[in-house]
Order: sequence, then structure tokens, then C-alpha cells
Amino acid sequence: MSQELGPLPAGEGERVREARRPRLLAWYAGSGGREDAGGPGSGWSLLAGNGREFARSASTYGTEKELGSALRELWADRRALRYQLVKSGGRYWSWTAYLPSRRSGVRDGELIAVSARTYLRQDQCRAGMAGFPDALERVRRSDWDALLKGPRQR
Repeated sequence: MSQELGPLPAGEGERVREARRPRLLAWYAGSGGREDAGGPGSGWSLLAGNGREFARSASTYGTEKELGSALRELWADRRALRYQLVKSGGRYWSWTAYLPSRRSGVRDGELIAVSARTYLRQDQCRAGMAGFPDALERVRRSDWDALLKGPRQR
């Protein structure tokens, strides 16, 4: 038996859409930092609208200042990232994202993000990889601003 529901109350649809936006989270050493992202330290994770981890920092950062610097670079260069598909274990696919190279030689295409999961099929991995820049764009500017201020300044 199905029941037809009327339209959502005014403003309710917007709250549902807003709740499903991707979110960028930072985690800090001493606050339950993720050991699997390269050791103890600070890092970031991008959560999809459904709450699942979509991508994460490719490495951990020893200080909050280093994490803030990496997030500022990700924000500034989010539209110029370079992507690569990676096949590991002979069966699983994942993707990586690199910052663009700088002419000054300060960095040479530094690895900044990795997929949070592996994929069994290359086409699924490509679809996940293609969703990353879109997800970064959909993170609210206020969320970016809060993270860039650091944990002690919020």
C-alpha cells in the first residue's frame, strides 16, 4: 500500500538538501587522529552527502599549521588538480589527486588527496574520481573558512 505525501513544508526541502552537502572535516593529533592515513598527526577527510568518507588527505601533517597550509593549497588549486588512477593488488582500483606543479619549484605536483575506498572496476573508480572536484565545489565556503582558521581559533 502506498500513500501519497503532499509537498514538504516551507523551508524543509532546503534543509534536507543542505544536510546532504559534502562536508570537509579536519582531525588533529591528540583528538583521535587517523593512524591509517600515514601515521599519527593531523589530516582531513571529505564526507559525501550520505556521510560516507569520500576522500582523505594523502598524508598526515605534524602540526596544525602544516594542515592549514595544505587545506589552503587544496582550496586555492581545487580546480587545477591532476588525477591518476592506481591499480593495486592486481585487482583493486583507487584514485589520487595532485596539486599542480609550480614554476618556482617549491613543489613538484605534490600528492594531496586519495580515494577513501578501493573499487573493483575501473569505471566505478573513474566515476568516484570525477565526483571529487564536484564535491569540493559543493562544500560550503563557511565550512572552508572555519577549517582554515584552525581548531583553536573557531
